[in-house]
Amino acid sequence: QHAPSLLHQGTHGDDIDIEAPTCSPGRSSGKTRQLPNLIPTVITSEHDPGNIPKMLDFVLSYIASFRGVGDNTDAAWDPAADGIDPAKTVSALAKLFRRGCHGSPAVGWCPIALPLVASLPIPSGDSNAMQMKVLAALWEGKEYTGGGANEAAVVTAVVETSTFLLLRRLEDSGSRGTGNEEKMSSDDAKEIAGYVFRGLEYYLTKSEDSRRDAATSSLKELCNALSRDLQRLDVVSDDTDGRKDCILFAVREWFWADGGIRRVMLDSIMSHGDNGLVVERLGDVVRLAADGKNATKSSVGRLPPILRDCVSEAGANIVDPLSTPGSSEGSLLPPKEAEIHLMLEVLKFCGVSFVLNSAGDDPAQPTRDAESYILGTIVPWVVTLFSSSALSSKSAFSRDAYIEILCVCLESIPSLDDRRRIWASGLKDMVDAHVDLNFLTKAIVAIAKADDLNIVRCEALDEFAMQVGDAASMVFRNGAVRESGGVLDTMVDSDEFRSMRLLLQTFVGLSPVCSQVLIGEGVIQSWINVVCQQTEHDMILEDDVGSNVLLDLLLAVASTKSSHLCYSNLLRLTSQSWKEGGQIWTSRCWKLLKAHKDRERLLKELQDYAKAVLEQDLCMIDRHDEKSKPGKVDRMCLVWSNRCSRLFGLCGDASLVLAGLDNVQLWKSSYSSPLQEYRSGNRLFACLRYVLQSFDDPTERRKLLCGDMKSGDTATELTLHVLLSLVDASPSLVPFINSTRHHQCFKLFSLIGDAPREYLVAMCRQAVNIIANEMNVSIVSELTDHRSAQVINRSVALLDLLTAKLFGRRQAIVDSREAEISQHDVKEGDILFYVANDGSEVQARVQCRVAKIHRDDYPNLYFTIRIDGEDGKATERQTVAGRLKKRAIATPPDSTLTTGAKESVEEGADMTALIVNSIIKPYLSREK
Repeated sequence: QHAPSLLHQGTHGDDIDIEAPTCSPGRSSGKTRQLPNLIPTVITSEHDPGNIPKMLDFVLSYIASFRGVGDNTDAAWDPAADGIDPAKTVSALAKLFRRGCHGSPAVGWCPIALPLVASLPIPSGDSNAMQMKVLAALWEGKEYTGGGANEAAVVTAVVETSTFLLLRRLEDSGSRGTGNEEKMSSDDAKEIAGYVFRGLEYYLTKSEDSRRDAATSSLKELCNALSRDLQRLDVVSDDTDGRKDCILFAVREWFWADGGIRRVMLDSIMSHGDNGLVVERLGDVVRLAADGKNATKSSVGRLPPILRDCVSEAGANIVDPLSTPGSSEGSLLPPKEAEIHLMLEVLKFCGVSFVLNSAGDDPAQPTRDAESYILGTIVPWVVTLFSSSALSSKSAFSRDAYIEILCVCLESIPSLDDRRRIWASGLKDMVDAHVDLNFLTKAIVAIAKADDLNIVRCEALDEFAMQVGDAASMVFRNGAVRESGGVLDTMVDSDEFRSMRLLLQTFVGLSPVCSQVLIGEGVIQSWINVVCQQTEHDMILEDDVGSNVLLDLLLAVASTKSSHLCYSNLLRLTSQSWKEGGQIWTSRCWKLLKAHKDRERLLKELQDYAKAVLEQDLCMIDRHDEKSKPGKVDRMCLVWSNRCSRLFGLCGDASLVLAGLDNVQLWKSSYSSPLQEYRSGNRLFACLRYVLQSFDDPTERRKLLCGDMKSGDTATELTLHVLLSLVDASPSLVPFINSTRHHQCFKLFSLIGDAPREYLVAMCRQAVNIIANEMNVSIVSELTDHRSAQVINRSVALLDLLTAKLFGRRQAIVDSREAEISQHDVKEGDILFYVANDGSEVQARVQCRVAKIHRDDYPNLYFTIRIDGEDGKATERQTVAGRLKKRAIATPPDSTLTTGAKESVEEGADMTALIVNSIIKPYLSREK
C-alpha cells in the first residue's frame, strides 16, 4: 500500500531492484505476480483468529495498491493485470465470514468489511451479486461470533455496508467491470435494504442480556450507525432534494412504507413493547438522529410520520387530547418512562406541531396545539408523578424528560406573551398540587436557559417564591419550638431540605445552576418580613446548625456586590442573625458586619438593639408562666445566655451591665415580691450561671460577677442579692446543714471560686443591715408583712451560710434514734426525708411527701414517695420505712463539734456584737 512501485514495476526480470527509480505502470515482477493467486487461498486457509484481522487488512492494502496504476480503475480485480480473481476472492470471503472468522474478535475485523465490499466490482449483467453474497455471509456468520459485543459489531458492519450500497451513486457502481452502466433491479435494491431492516429489528428486539459489559459499547455503536444512516436515507429519499442517482431512490416508497422501516418499527413495538425495551431503544435512535440533524433541514420527511405513529403505538394516550369532553379516564394515566423518552426525542426530531397533529392527512382525527398539550396533558402528568401525593418516587431521568418536553413545547410557541402566560398558568397548577421542589427548580432553570428570562419572571413565580420563603421560615421556627438540635431531624428530610435551599438560591441567582435573579424586589422584602417577624417563641429561637435557610440566603444576597438592600433591612437581618446565632452568625453575618462600608454605625445600632432585647427577655423569663412545658424555661435561659455571649463579642468586652444582670432591683424582686415564687430566683440564676459557664477561667467568672472584690457595700451588693435569691429559707429546714439547704449558693461559689475573707465579712455586715432595716419596716408586734418576712428569713439563712464559711459551724450531737420513724406511724401526705444511698459516711437526705401506703405485703409496709427536683419535675419511687427519717441530717458518731473554717476570735466577736446590737436587742426591746 505504501510502495506500489515495488508491486507494479515495469521490469520483466525475476529480481526487483529496490534502488531503481520508479518505472511506468506495467505488469508486476515474477515474484509479485504470484500474489493475486495466493490471496484467495490465504483467505480460505487462514484459521488462526489472531491473524485474520491482519490478513484482511493485507488484502485491502493490496487492492488499494492498484490506485493510480494504469488507466483501468478496476485493475485490482483484473487477473490479466495481475489483479485478484473476484469470483474466487468473494467465495473465500463469504466462506470466512459465514464461519464468523473462526472466532476472531469481530470488533477487530468488522471495520474492514465495508471498504472490502465497496471495492468489489460489479460485473456486466451480474448486478451486485458479489456484494450481496458477502452481506449474506456476514449476517449468517454473526451467529458464530459468540454473541454479545462481537454479534452487535457484525450487525453494525452489515447496516453500514448495506446503507453504503443503497446510497452509492449509480455511475460510480456502473463504472466497475467492463464499463457497463446497467442499473440494478429493484429486487436487488430491496434485498440490500432488507439488511437495514434486519439490523434495526435486531437492535430494537435483542434481549437485555446483550447489554452487559462490552456488549453495551457495541450496541451503542450500532445505535449510532442506525440513527446516522436512517437520517441520511431519509434525506436522500426526498422527492425534491433527494439523490435520484442512487438505488434507494427507485424503491423509496417501499423502503419507508409498510413493507419497510414502518413495518419493522411498528411490529417491534407491538410484539415486544410491553417490557419497554423496544420503545427505549427506539428513543435512543431518534435522540442520536436529532442530535446530528441539520438545523436548516425541514423536519417533514418520510421518517417523521413513521416516528409519530410509533409514539401513538407505544402509548396511545401520549398525544390524545385530554381536555376534550368524553376523554377516557385511562388517558389521564402518565406514560411509562420509555414512552415519555420516545415522545421527547420524537418531538425534538420532528417538531412539536407535526407530532401533535396526530391526524396526519386524516382531517377526521382531532389535532392539538402546544398550549393545550402543555396545560391539558404535560402538567397533569407532572402533578400525578411528582406531587407530594405520588405513590412512588420517579427517577431523575423521567423527571428530566418531562422538563425537557415542557421546554420543547414552550419553544414551539412563537409569541413571547403566550409563552409567558402558559408558563405562569402551568406553574400555578403545579405549585397548587405541591409538585416536588426539585422538579420545579430544574424546570425553572431549564426554561430560563432555553428561553427568554422574561418568560420565567412572572407574577406566578413571585407568588411561589413567597410561599417557599414562608414554608422555609415555618420549618425552621417549628423545629426551634420543638426544642430539637436541628430542623433536619424533626420537620423535613434531608433531601427536601436541600431542595428547598437550592430553590431559594435559584430564585436569587446564587445557585450553581442559575446566576440570574428571577424574582422581584417585593419578594425579597416579603422574605425579610417573614424572617424577622416577632412571635411568642422568639425567646427559644436559636439555630446552631444553620437550618434557617431563608436568613442565610438573605445575608448572602446582602453580601453580594450587586445587593440593593437598604440599611434598615440590613440592620433587621443582622439583628435577627444575632438572636439566632449558630453557624449563620459566625460564618455569614459576622463577616458581613466586618466588611460593610458603614461598619461602625451598624455595629453601634446592633449593640443597642441587643442590649434592649436582652433586658426585655430577662424580664419575660422572670415572669414566665410556671405551667409551661418542662425544660422550656431552662432552654429560654440557655438561649438568653448565648445571645449575651454574642453581645460580648460585638462589644469586645464582657460585663453584666450589657446583659442587664447588674440590675439589683431585678434580683430583689425575684425573692421579695409576693407574686414571685421561689423558682423565680432560680431562673435569673440559670441565666447568670450559663453566662458564667461560657468563661472557662473561674477568675474571669469572679471578675464578671464581683468586680475587683472590694469590701465596700456597693461592690458586694449585687453578689449579696444574687445569693439572697438562691438561699433556701424554708423554716422547717433552718436547723439543718447548709450543703443540702443552699445547693444553689454552693453552685455559685463553685463557679466563681473562693472569695476573699474581707469580701465575705462585708456581705455579712450588709446582710445584718438588711435584717435590721426590714425589722423596722415590719409591724412591731409580729412579722406579718409577707415581703419583709421573706427578706428577713432569706437574710438570716444567708447570714448563717456566710458565717459558717467564715467561722465554721458549731453543732450539738443529735441522737440518731430521734430521726427514726415506725412504719405504722407513717401517714399519707407526711413530709419526711428520704435517705439517698450515695455511699458517703453522712448520707444525704431529700425531702419527700408520702403519696401512698402499700399493704399488699402485710405486715411489711412500703410506701410511694414523691420528690420535687430542682428543675420543677416531680419523681416518684417506692421505699420502706427504714429509708425514711424525721430529720434532714444525721450527725456523725462520736462528734460534738464540727469546724468548717478557721475561726478568727476578733472577727467573730465583732460579728456577734453587730448581730446582737443590730438585730437581737432591737427585737427584744420591741417585744417589751
